[in-house]
Amino acid sequence: MAKEYYDLLGVSENASQDEIKKAYRKKAKKYHPDSNGDDADEEKFKKINKAYDVLSDKDKRKKYDQYGKQGVEGHAGRGQRQAASNFQDLFEEIF
Repeated sequence: MAKEYYDLLGVSENASQDEIKKAYRKKAKKYHPDSNGDDADEEKFKKINKAYDVLSDKDKRKKYDQYGKQGVEGHAGRGQRQAASNFQDLFEEIF
């Protein structure tokens, strides 16, 4: 099961939407680029925003829980469909 986004926000995988929102606000305030201007903090802030974007959306969260980052970045299942398509093309060429 995917954990990175939950770890970034410091919440459990069973966290409620309210818990996720509170954790996001706390982390976003801490790592906001305007707070200290550290490049490492700016990168962490971007990751926190991405984590919140996924975990605060019911459908994205479900895909993330099931497939990890690939599920929410649009890559889940593509390889299988592509392979099936290539096999069909090959089959048609042979017969």
